[in-house]
Amino acid sequence: TSATRSSQLPQVPTIAESGLPEFKGFEAVGWLGLMAPKGTPRPVVDRLNREVVDILNGPDMQKFIRDRGSEPAPTTPEAMDQFIASEIVEWGKAVKQSGASVD
Repeated sequence: TSATRSSQLPQVPTIAESGLPEFKGFEAVGWLGLMAPKGTPRPVVDRLNREVVDILNGPDMQKFIRDRGSEPAPTTPEAMDQFIASEIVEWGKAVKQSGASVD
């Protein structure tokens, strides 16, 4: 569940809206990101980002994504780096708390 209600099911509350304290601030969403190999020249990264953001901001693509129950979220390479780092920390906590391990 995301922090906001789904545009397809606006009457369905988010987990965070459940009122249970353990779910306050809870958010678990699927996401996609476009990556480039380490060492890709910055001008190439910037151009790729501009082109992808332009596509994602187009009305046809916005509709396409929303019609499938997702929300487009174009961003910058730096913001994506921060997001991935925070996901690693948060999911790392969940794995440790669960006691899961790799065999």
